[in-house]
This record gives sequence, structure tokens and C-alpha cells, in this order.
Amino acid sequence: MRLIELRLNNIRSYIDQVIEFDKGVTLLAGDVGAGKTSILLSLEFALFGLQRVDLTGLMLLRYGEDYGFVELKFIINNKEYMIKRNLKRNSDGVTQSGGFFASEDGLQKLSSGELKSKILALLNYPKEMLTKRSLIYRYTVYAVQEEMKHILLSPKDERVDILRKVFNIEKYKSINDNLKIVLSDLRAKERDLKFKLSSLEEALVLKKEFEIKKNSLILNLGVVEDNLLMKETEFERDEVELKVLKMKKEEYVEILRKIETIKGEINSCNNMEKIYSSTLNEINEKLESFEDTSVLEFNSVRDSLKNLIENKKSVEKSLELIKEYLTTFKFKLENSYDIKSKLIGMNRCSVCLQEISEEYKERIESIEEKNIFNYNSKLETYAHKKDELEVTLSSYNKTISELENRERRFELFAFKKKEYENSLNKIKEVEINLSEVKKKKLNFEEQLSELFLSLGIFESVNNTLLKIEEKIKLTSSQIVNFKMQKVSLEKEIQFFNEKLDEFKKKEDELEIFSIKYKKLISNISWMSNNFITILNIIEKRVLANVYSVFNSNFKKWFVILMGSEGIKVRLDYDFSPVIEQNGYDLDYLSLSGGERTACALAYRLALNQVINQVVTHVNTSEIIILDEPTDGFSAEQLDRVREVLEKLDIEQILIVSHEEKIESFCDRVIKIEKRNGESVVL
Repeated sequence: MRLIELRLNNIRSYIDQVIEFDKGVTLLAGDVGAGKTSILLSLEFALFGLQRVDLTGLMLLRYGEDYGFVELKFIINNKEYMIKRNLKRNSDGVTQSGGFFASEDGLQKLSSGELKSKILALLNYPKEMLTKRSLIYRYTVYAVQEEMKHILLSPKDERVDILRKVFNIEKYKSINDNLKIVLSDLRAKERDLKFKLSSLEEALVLKKEFEIKKNSLILNLGVVEDNLLMKETEFERDEVELKVLKMKKEEYVEILRKIETIKGEINSCNNMEKIYSSTLNEINEKLESFEDTSVLEFNSVRDSLKNLIENKKSVEKSLELIKEYLTTFKFKLENSYDIKSKLIGMNRCSVCLQEISEEYKERIESIEEKNIFNYNSKLETYAHKKDELEVTLSSYNKTISELENRERRFELFAFKKKEYENSLNKIKEVEINLSEVKKKKLNFEEQLSELFLSLGIFESVNNTLLKIEEKIKLTSSQIVNFKMQKVSLEKEIQFFNEKLDEFKKKEDELEIFSIKYKKLISNISWMSNNFITILNIIEKRVLANVYSVFNSNFKKWFVILMGSEGIKVRLDYDFSPVIEQNGYDLDYLSLSGGERTACALAYRLALNQVINQVVTHVNTSEIIILDEPTDGFSAEQLDRVREVLEKLDIEQILIVSHEEKIESFCDRVIKIEKRNGESVVL
């Protein structure tokens, strides 16, 4: 980099001043306080902006002014650039307000941070300097002489840390420190992974137990499904049989209904036959001769009485049978009620001791309610028949009583015989009707006989039907039980499947964590054993290289500045200057002012060359600014400065000094004077 022009507007003691720079050695001359240092600070501000401690806005902006700027033109790699930075006063103090950057590509308006980023890229300075103090600039281009003395007098650890930053090798220490943090974090992760691996391995032990239990459940489920299939097949078969039996039962019921109907028809025929027979008897009695009338009619009454008595006995037998039926169905009805009442409080079977489910209770209760309904229906039917028979019996008793009375009063009816003679014409009609009734009755009796024969086929249907119904109920209960077992087993298997899926994920996690753990252990081993060793070797080699160049240049510049006065210097491995005179080591503070200045300047020049030659290819290697480098020098030492300037071989050198003799060494002198508080270039 080479400076071309600097413009200062309201900067410190400058109102509006343009300063031009040439190649070679330029001296900024003037009295103390004239404004020489302001130019150097403005150069640094133009390039890098404000710095919190070393270069603040209050230090730069002219007192009483609200706005100011610095504009710098310079050349890098034969290309000209311009940078302008603005300062603005506000309620918070003085701040940067952005600026401009000009190149062959045009003019850009940029923020202060963007301007600094541009300059760092042009100067080829490390990017990390964007948020840090520009140490490379301070120790290669512009360094206050007192800062060099501070480095020389600092404790060795502090000095080495400063030089690490200057040489841009502090990264090795940072890497080392960061590596310790990383290793600590990795070891924490190692412990965490180790714990997770242990937990996952325990989970895999549980996985095997779960698989055994699951397989056992699958076997049980297979048995239950086989039993369920067998019972469902059996249930379907019984259902078909039950359907057939119900159809047969319907046929049976239909036959019984027909039998009852035919019996009714036969009874009706019997009644009609009796009526017609009675009518014929009455007519025949009327037609009997007078002499036989009493005997014949008596015989007729006696025969009728005998028949009625026989019929009465038959009705009494039927009535007794009906009463027995009523007693039987009453007993069955009471038994059904008893079963229902006992079932309500029963929870366990008294025979097999199995638990009785509510579903089974409801089923039995439903059956008994149907039985109660049937028994009540039967009782009602037989009670009705009983009433009819009792009425019939009462009628027979009454008729018998009447016939007995007629028998006693037979002689009273003789005179009525003539009255029946008119019925002769009806005899044929009655006889025809009677013949038809008998034929019809005979036909009904034949049908009834056939129906009774067919009933034999259905005698076992009811019993079989009841057995099948009971069997179906039992099978249905067993199917429900097997289904419940199946659902329960399927839920358990599903639970174990879900758990095994979780274990599968954990197994996958174990594999992933195992790989991570091995990789982590490998990384920790490599970092703690190999990387640190390699890093230390690299750092030592870099420092050794830096030390070699630094020590050689330090001795060279000191010899030039001091001549052969019996004082020798060198650097120890902490970069501390070791001063030797007549075989004895001297303390830096025991040297004279000129000797201390020579030592600091030699250290400064050596540091400049180390950075430019060893550290990086920065674009500020062709410029150096020396601020009061000859403080305390003798006339002879001042003459030696000429040799130093010649041997530096730097394109542009700026020297700030109030020594008049220095002017003879320089190619150009810029004289600065302060007039009424304003600095001007003469």
C-alpha cells in the first residue's frame, strides 16, 4: 500500500486540510502539539474506523463541531482507491455515520463495518480483525514508540500473548484452549452415550423376555381360535338342525290344530246325530201302537238314561284328567317362578362352582319367562275346558234327573202320543240327515285316525328340539367365552408388538449410538493423543521460525543503531531482549535513554520485518510510520538512522520527529504549524 492524499475536515485541530504523500522518506515536522499525531490517527481511522479505547469519536471530531470526515486516497497493487469516513455528534456522543469507497468499479456508499471489511480484504489482513484491534497495522505500519517499550517491559506471558496476536499465531493457543473445551464436552457426551448404551442393552434383555411371552400368547391364541372355529362350526350345524326341527314342530302344531278342529267337527256330528236320533226316537215313540206304547217308550227312556249315565262317567273322567293337568302346570309354573327368584341372588353354580355371568342369567330368565307364559296359557286353556266339562256334567245331571222324573211320570205322557203322529212326514227327512251326519262323522274319524298316525313321527321332535336349543345356548356361551379370550389375547399380543416395536427402535438406536460411541472414542483418542501433539509441534516450529528471523533482525538493527560500543543484544525464547555488556547481562532499565530507544526501535523494526516476511503476505509491507523514533539519541546515533532508513528498503516511510537533523535524511518534509488553535500545512 502507498498513501497518495489525506483530507481532514473538522478533525482534531484541523478544519479542512489536504495532505499529499510521495514515495520515499517523508518527514512530518513541527513543534509539539502542532498536529503531527492527528495525521497518523486520521490515517488509522480512515482505514479501520473507530476503536473503543485507542481511537474514539470524541478524540477525533473537532471540539464544537457536529460533523467531520476523513478522506484517504491510496494505491494497492497499482490500483487507486479512495475511502471516506464520516463522524457525527449526537446525544449519545460522536459516532460513525458510514462513508464511501471508490475504486475503478465506481463509488459505493457503505456502513462503517462494510468499509472495514473492504479494507481488510484489500490489505490481505485476517478476517477476524473485523471485530478486533488491528494489531498487524499497529506493529508493522504505525506503532507508538512507547508501545514498543511497554512490550519490552511486560511480563513474559503477557508479551508472548501480545506477540502471538501480532504474528497471527494466537490461533494455536486458541485451538489448544478450545480443544480442551471440546474434549471436555466430548467426554461428557461419552459418559452420556455410555449411560444410554447401558440402558439400551438392558432394554434388549427385556426384549427377549417379551418375545418369549408374545410367542406363548400366539400359541394360546391359536388354540383358542381352533376351539372357536370348532364351536362356530358346531353352532352353525346345530342352527340348521334347529331350523329343521322348528319346521317340523310347526307341522306338529298344525296337525294338533287340525286334530282339535276335527274333534270339534266330530263332536258337532255327534251332537247332530244325537239330535237326529232323538228326533227319530220321539217320532217313532209317537208311532208305536197303543198297547206297546208304554213298554217301548219306557225302554227308550231307560236306554237314554243309561246312555246319559255312561256319557256322564266319560265327562267325569275327562274332568279328572283336566284337573290333573291343571295341578301339573301349576307345579311347573311355581317351579319356574322359584328358578327365577333363586337365579337373582345366585353368582356361582352350586354344581360346577363356575361363576354365572349376567348374560347367562338373562338367558335363563328369558327361558323361564317363556315357560311361565306357556304354563299360564295352558292353565287358562285347561281351566276353560274344565269349566266347559263342568257345565256339560251339570247338564247331564240335569237331563238324567229329568229322565228319571220322566220315567216316574211315564204314564202321564201316553196321551200325547197322538200329537206325534203329525211328525210321520218328517221321518224320512230326519233319517236322510242322520245318514249324512254319520257319513260326515265317519269321514272325520278316518281323518282323525290318519292324523294320529302321523303324530307318531313327531313324538321325539319336542325332546330333540329342547336338547338342540340347550346345546345351542351352551355352544353360544362357549363361543362368547372363546371370543373374549381371543380379544384378550390379541390385545396382549398387540401390547407386546408395540413394546417390541419400541425395542426395535431402541435396537436401532443401540446400533447408531454404538457407532457414535466408537467414533467419539476414536475422536477423543485422536484429539487427546495425536492432534494436540501435532498442534504443539506446528506451533513450536512456527515460533522457532519466527524467533530465528526476529532474533536475527533484532541483533542487526541494534548493531546498526548502536555501532560497536561493546553492547550485544539477542532474544530469549520468550522474545524478551537479553542485553549483554562485557560478558554480563544488563537490565533494560539500566540502559541510558538513547540505548533504550535504540533497543525499542530495533525491536520495532525487527517485528515489522518478521510480520511482513513470516506471518502473511500483507499489502502494507511497503509502508512504515515511525513516530518519534529517535527520542534520546545522540548526534552520532542520529547519523546512524540514515543507514537504517537506507537498509529498510521500503517504498514509503513516514517519520514524525521534531529533530531538525532528521530533515537531511528525508526526501520530503511536510511542516505543520498551529495558528490560533488550527493546524495547517505550510
